[in-house]
Amino acid sequence: MTLTEAKNLKGYETLEHTTKTNTRGLIRVKVNGRPKTWKTRKDSIRIPAKYGLYEYFQIGQGDTDKPISSPLEDWRIV
Repeated sequence: MTLTEAKNLKGYETLEHTTKTNTRGLIRVKVNGRPKTWKTRKDSIRIPAKYGLYEYFQIGQGDTDKPISSPLEDWRIV
């Protein structure tokens, strides 16, 4: 997914990881809100996402404590 595609995401769109899998296949998450962008850092973005019943995380830079978090390039829009 490119940066311009990520900025145009709407809430509850589905994203799919390109390499990580679970028992059902590739990992799918739902976008859980509007992507966060900054005026001073044009190339930075954070996308809130939901995985499963209780797992919430952000796709983008700096959120590496979750097992399925990864850079923006590893995701695609389904």
